[in-house]
Amino acid sequence: MPTTEPKKTAVDYLNRFTSLPVALDLLFEKHLTLLPPDTRADRNDAYYVERYQDARKLLSVLAVCFSMRRETFHHWSVFSSGLSGVCIGTCQHA
Repeated sequence: MPTTEPKKTAVDYLNRFTSLPVALDLLFEKHLTLLPPDTRADRNDAYYVERYQDARKLLSVLAVCFSMRRETFHHWSVFSSGLSGVCIGTCQHA
């Protein structure tokens, strides 16, 4: 009977694009900072997170964003802050 290989997913990376001060805080304090939706640059995302919070009658909904793909110009321009932008990531090897 043939053995079946586990199906490989398209997710190769887990990246966090951010600024150097946030990355240093993460590394030295060993915690992630979760932010409320009103701090998000993407008002479309913020709108739906706020609707979710209202519908569930939650006091707050906090989030942090990760990317599951290789970096793109979009990741750097939107999620990292100018010249102080950094990417903290992991790579899954087969």
